[in-house]
Order: sequence, then C-alpha cells, then structure tokens
Amino acid sequence: MIDLISKCESMGNTLSRVGSNIHIENAAHLPGDVKATLIEQKEETLNALEHDEQARAAGLLIGIPGTLYLWSVSYSSTAYMEKVGGVWTAYRESYIPNKSTANSFKVISEGNTFEYVFSQYKKYIDYVNEKRGEK
Repeated sequence: MIDLISKCESMGNTLSRVGSNIHIENAAHLPGDVKATLIEQKEETLNALEHDEQARAAGLLIGIPGTLYLWSVSYSSTAYMEKVGGVWTAYRESYIPNKSTANSFKVISEGNTFEYVFSQYKKYIDYVNEKRGEK
C-alpha cells in the first residue's frame, strides 16, 4: 500500500484525502491497473493519507507515506515514528558527529494504533520545544 502511494507520486500524481474519497491530481495519466489497485486498497490508502496530513500539521517530515515520520530534535538527534509489522513505535536517536552509529536511543512510545503513539510523539515534541523556549 505504501508502495502504491509512492508509485503514484513517482508518476506525477499527487494523492490527497477529501472526506471519504481519494483525490488524484492528474488522474487521467494514471494507468488503469494502478487506479484499480487504489480502489481495492481505498481504506488503507485513506488511513495512510490521513496520517500523513496529521504528521505534516505537527511539523514532521514524511519519510515513507503512511509508515515513517521524522522530526529533527537537534543537530545530532532525530525523533522517528514508524510502523513495522503492524506496531507503531516512536523513538529518538542521537549521534556523535562523524560517527555512523547512534550513541543514544530512547523509545518514546509503542503501540498498535497510530493515534496513541502519535499523541505521545507530539507530547515529546512539545516538551522539547518548551525546553527550547519555543512554546
């Protein structure tokens, strides 16, 4: 499903959620088999698009549509939220400059629903921003 969104975007089609429908920009240029797959996977695609919208609104970058989101904590630290094997996990990794392995790793939240883990992830972001004096 995530591959489907990426495939559409690589073909020059932007997908967005409009209520309970998927809006496809440049839909006339989308092959019929891809349109058929979008119809088959409509619910999953709508959920992924909704998650992407929420992530963007919170100031996150989308690494993989519907699956991976990231936020820069500092020069050497990044917070991620990703879905692997049906489980959502939010975590932070910190690096020493010019080293390829993390020197610090912290799980922020883990759970089966996007909503729960995302709420904890946003609390972490708010906490960091408050410490920085940004809120």
